[in-house]
Amino acid sequence: MIVDFLEDLKRVGAAPQAPDAQRLLRAAALCSTVSELACKLPYRPNCYTRTLLHEQQEFEILLLRWAPGAFAPIHDHGLQRCYFAIVEGTLSVDNYRRVDGGTGAGEAKIVAVDNAELTKGEIDARIEAWDLHRVANRSAEEVLTLHVYARPVKDFLVYDEARNSCSLGQNKPDFTLSALSL
Repeated sequence: MIVDFLEDLKRVGAAPQAPDAQRLLRAAALCSTVSELACKLPYRPNCYTRTLLHEQQEFEILLLRWAPGAFAPIHDHGLQRCYFAIVEGTLSVDNYRRVDGGTGAGEAKIVAVDNAELTKGEIDARIEAWDLHRVANRSAEEVLTLHVYARPVKDFLVYDEARNSCSLGQNKPDFTLSALSL
């Protein structure tokens, strides 16, 4: 299934856009093969792990395994499109908007916009350059998500709402599928 998913994404093109990427991602997330693969990936209590499944110039695909209580801080996606689908469980997504007109690290004023609870098969899409969100597993169960970034994300901004600031973060997977002996 992952091989088929990769081939379908390659056909979508260099910058996957909705609805094609979302349709493909939803189909892959609902596939039992992804869940079976995820169960074999490393696990860290109270954290999430990011396993790179595939990377090329146009896109990268990661499988994230979220322990109960794990969360990603408020962040953007380095001007790249981001789509993720829930494979198993429920995740909370808190959406924010940057309102200070800035585009780089340093002082940053953000405001909460809304939030959503996403469940199996549902998609979150980050299309605009400054789509910010915090993602959290507020449940008592593990959550699995499948992510597609239209162009690999290397650098991004992490926001501190209390300090009205943001800093540069670097995107590095915890594991790569090719390095794991499954």
